[in-house]
Amino acid sequence: MPIVPMYKKNCAGNLCKNFVGTKGAKGFCPKHYRNFKKTGNYSFSVLPMVCIGCSVTFNPRNSITLRCDPCKVFRKREAYAEWLLRNPNYHKDYSALWQKANPGRSAAYSKIYKQLNREAVAATYKAWEAKNPNHAADWINRGDNRENSREAVRRRRARLRSVPTFVVTDRDIRRMLERFRNCCAYCSAILDSSYHVDHVVPVSMGGSNGIGNLAPACAHCNLSKSNWFLSEWKYRGRLSKYLSRRKPTHLRSDPVLL
Repeated sequence: MPIVPMYKKNCAGNLCKNFVGTKGAKGFCPKHYRNFKKTGNYSFSVLPMVCIGCSVTFNPRNSITLRCDPCKVFRKREAYAEWLLRNPNYHKDYSALWQKANPGRSAAYSKIYKQLNREAVAATYKAWEAKNPNHAADWINRGDNRENSREAVRRRRARLRSVPTFVVTDRDIRRMLERFRNCCAYCSAILDSSYHVDHVVPVSMGGSNGIGNLAPACAHCNLSKSNWFLSEWKYRGRLSKYLSRRKPTHLRSDPVLL
C-alpha cells in the first residue's frame, strides 16, 4: 500500500474535504485544528444547518459556518459592491499611481495584449463605435477641442500648400485600387468602402500630394503609420512580418503631430 504524505491526507474533521497540509496537526487541517485548540473537541460531528441567507439546509464544514457556499460568494460580492460605493475612485487612483511608478509598462502591456487579441479588440472598437456614432462630433464640441481641431486642420492645410501638389482625380484613385487589387498596400487586407488613402512619404516630412505618393491602406495601418517613414514604422515593429529587417538610417523619438 503506497504511503500518502501527510500534507495530501484528508482532514479527519466530519464533512471536511481539505487536506491536512504542512501545518496540520493530529490529522486535522489548520482550520479544524485551530477550532480544536479553542474548544478541545476531537469529534467535529457537525449536524446539518439552515443557511441564514437562503434558508436552505446544508452540511457545514464546521460549527462556525452559518451560510452555504453560494450565499458566501453572494455576500462577498455584495460587500465588495458596497465598498466600491464608498470608494468610487479607488481603482482609478491606484491605476494612476501604478502608471506613475511604472512609466511605459502600461503601454507595453496594452501593446502586447492588442497584438495577441487583434480580433477581440477590433470587435470591441466596432461595438463601441456602433453605440457612439457621433463620438467625433461630441469630442469636438466638448471644452476647447473645437479650436484645437481647427488649429490641426489649419496646420495640415499649410503643410499641403508647402509641398508639391498635383490634381488627383477619382479615376486616378480607381486605378490605384486596381493596381493593388483592392487590398491594403501594407498588410494585404481586403479593403471595403471605408478605406484610407495614405501618403507613403508623409506630407510633414516633405512628401508630395500626388498620385505617385499615395497608396491604399486599411484604417489600422494608416493610423498606426501616422507620419513615420516606412523604415521607421517597420523598425518599431508595425510591419516586421511584411517588410525587410534592414534598420533605418535615422530614428525619431516621437512622431510629429499632424
